[in-house]
Amino acid sequence: MNIKTRIITTSCVIVLLLNNLSMLAQTQNTNLNFGNPTTEEMKMTSCSLEPNAPAVVLCRLDDVNYEIRDGGFCVVYEIKERIKILKPEGKDYANVSFNYVDIDGNSMNSEKISGLKATAFNMVDGKIVKTKMDDKLVFRERLDKEDMLMKFTVPQVKVGTVIEYQYKISSPLFHILKSWYAQTSIPTMYANYNLVIPEYFRFSIENTGMHKMDQERGLTGCTFNYEGETLNCNGQEYKFTAQDLPSIKDDDFVWDAEDYSNKVTAELSCLNIPGVTYQNYSREWKDIDNSLLDDDDFG
Repeated sequence: MNIKTRIITTSCVIVLLLNNLSMLAQTQNTNLNFGNPTTEEMKMTSCSLEPNAPAVVLCRLDDVNYEIRDGGFCVVYEIKERIKILKPEGKDYANVSFNYVDIDGNSMNSEKISGLKATAFNMVDGKIVKTKMDDKLVFRERLDKEDMLMKFTVPQVKVGTVIEYQYKISSPLFHILKSWYAQTSIPTMYANYNLVIPEYFRFSIENTGMHKMDQERGLTGCTFNYEGETLNCNGQEYKFTAQDLPSIKDDDFVWDAEDYSNKVTAELSCLNIPGVTYQNYSREWKDIDNSLLDDDDFG
């Protein structure tokens, strides 16, 4: 290795180390402890990313894991989010909604919601006062034969409030992973997506967007409980982290603003359970959905 090559190599290593140290420092400054907003978060009055933002996502933590339930695989999505309300119009972000699959008359192929809770944190006389959401503020609305809308409202929200909410979605549609969007209609200070996939499934994972999003991939272990027995296998763990992301807003010249959002998508390419099944998916997705839902081994 000549001197020039050595200098270039050393410089690249230094840059990578500095980037990693910078990311580590920023992560350490992020409050990942839900249920305990910091004094700095409570006193925050504006967002440096967008001073006119009505609200800001302080932290989003999304974890996706596989489990075995009712004799088959399911995907469990765990969502946690903390938002700071900065302006009167930002109070609208206390009204939260999300879609989930609920096939009328077919509970086996429907998603289930659990662990839903939400809390408002307000500063009163120098102390943090928290107000938990009552179940009366949670509503379900059927959109069509296959989709439901879950709606809830975080109580006691005003300018200066920090709101937190979390919930889980358990989906029997193990062959379809929901796309993860790092950006929303308000700026995001920190977002993390952690995905663990057992070795039986091969997905094509794609990370797209206009802004920097760090990605890590490594081997991990997966443990399942099936009919009283413990099953162990290898798995792939993916971690995506984004910080200081601007808001995504609708534009008259853009067909779908989400197309330009930083996001992670996954498409199943292979299912291989030794001694049970092997399927290489090169067919149309409609055929894949039908074949898996009709397969008694995965019902």
